Amino acid sequence: MCLQEAHLQYSKGPITAWARQNSVCYSHSEFNVHGLLRIDGRPFFYYYFCMSNLTKLALEQSLKRFLLKKPLDKITIKDLTDDVGISRMSFYYHFKDIYDLVEWSCIYDATNALKGNKTYDTWQEGLTSIFEAVLQNKPFILNVYHTTTQDSIERFLFTTVHDLILGVVREKAQGTNISEEQIQFIADFYKYSFVGIMLDWIGKGMNEDYNEIVYNMTNTLHGSIANSISNFTNEAK
Repeated sequence: MCLQEAHLQYSKGPITAWARQNSVCYSHSEFNVHGLLRIDGRPFFYYYFCMSNLTKLALEQSLKRFLLKKPLDKITIKDLTDDVGISRMSFYYHFKDIYDLVEWSCIYDATNALKGNKTYDTWQEGLTSIFEAVLQNKPFILNVYHTTTQDSIERFLFTTVHDLILGVVREKAQGTNISEEQIQFIADFYKYSFVGIMLDWIGKGMNEDYNEIVYNMTNTLHGSIANSISNFTNEAK
């Protein structure tokens, strides 16, 4: 595909139309070539990268819409590509299958939910945000949870919760002689506990007040990470 064709495809194609319909902030200026193609003052590869993300988001939204109508194992790639207005080849450029799209969607939503709340003072907000992101996508999450792709939910929770707790452990471990292996072990230990509680909440239909769960988890965790670090530090002396 030449650059002119690429520009026409991405500036007038279905993904851009989807972005406008869904109020995704994106704009482009005239097609200019000055040695290197630039759009909005940025190199073309940057523009292409943004459009690639829009394609993924469009597929995610399409999947969520279909999950309101039928179970995951009844949704086909053709359903999604026809809905979004792209080719089957374009789908496979971004995802290897629908389950890959499911996992990407979970991680993308949870990462946005965290918003950098990975410090000792903000981790409770980060944990609350993960619960909120799951609850906001309740039909999607429950549909996936009750299929053979439950592993996707577990992997995304393990990834995001580990990222959250690891930031807290690293912060509290500053100035100590605790090893990286021990830091990772502490983060993993609490990760499995947190994810187990979250999966239990999901499995029960997300009916319990997640704020109460976060409150109980916070009280349980309070001081325990610092104590774990202290134990490892004293052991190393």
